[in-house]
Amino acid sequence: MKYIEDDIWTAYYYLIAHAKPDDEIGQKSKTILKDIIERYLSYSKGKKVIMNPKYKSLRCPRCETALIGRYDHYCGQCGQKLDWREVR
Repeated sequence: MKYIEDDIWTAYYYLIAHAKPDDEIGQKSKTILKDIIERYLSYSKGKKVIMNPKYKSLRCPRCETALIGRYDHYCGQCGQKLDWREVR
């Protein structure tokens, strides 16, 4: 199920509202949770596939791994969502 970005941030703010300010574990957990959410959202937004016209090779925009097929929706190496609209 794909979540809307606003729903994810709403859940994050709900969870951090219950962490006490003097609780060290709660504060560390908030930082970790925020990092995970930001990373998830950055991967969930599609990025344009890099095409080298000289060699006609396709690469992932995040990790620059060579892509073999034109039908992958996600990079097998890093998990980045791929946008093929410019290439096809």
